[in-house]
Amino acid sequence: MRRWYENLLTRQPDVLDAHQIAQVTGYASRTVSRWCTEGRLKAFPYQHTYKVPKEWLLEFLTSEDYNSITRKSREHYAMIAAVTPKPRKKP
Repeated sequence: MRRWYENLLTRQPDVLDAHQIAQVTGYASRTVSRWCTEGRLKAFPYQHTYKVPKEWLLEFLTSEDYNSITRKSREHYAMIAAVTPKPRKKP
């Protein structure tokens, strides 16, 4: 699963802000900022926003905390579908 997320983030900068993370995850920027404020997503403050190194974002995206979100975004559901093995059809 981590490798899939690494590929997803390949074209993203090494350090992302809440707006960029919101675009990737489908959650609102305010939600991403709240995750940072609450310590759920490791981040450091920078000029009235939060910055998140790609490695920290990868840790969060593959965490139980992220995957146990009850009301998932459309993008989150799409990510789950992309990494979930498809059942094989019986011959």
